[in-house]
Amino acid sequence: MSGKSKEQALSGPRRGLDVVAAKIGNPMTGRTRLAATVAVAALLTACAKRPESIPAAKTETEAYERASCDSLRVRRAEIEADLNALAAAQRGAANADAVGVLLLALPISSMAGNDREAQVAIAKGRLDAIKIVQVRKGCS
Repeated sequence: MSGKSKEQALSGPRRGLDVVAAKIGNPMTGRTRLAATVAVAALLTACAKRPESIPAAKTETEAYERASCDSLRVRRAEIEADLNALAAAQRGAANADAVGVLLLALPISSMAGNDREAQVAIAKGRLDAIKIVQVRKGCS
């Protein structure tokens, strides 16, 4: 340990992983610290997002421009129902990932393909497009 005893290594401004490494007699090198940071960041970014934090996908309004106000209202209700189901599934995936990372350091739900982020973003984008068309047409 570069000439220092364990007691000397533990004293001073050491924090986090350095303290643990010093306690077991294995000081973290710059490369080890970088590798640990990258691993933690990869696990955190692999986790499913909460549906509230997923932005809407950009969706053109053209597909809805020729629809009547009634058909827009029906389509909007259908997409809202789909979005509610997708959001519930996405919340479940995010919760499962949080538990998986806590217990096993793995985002289990995302790894199993349960992340519905893309579908949530598309549904939000479609809703936004319908709302824009409804406003343009003066639908109530």
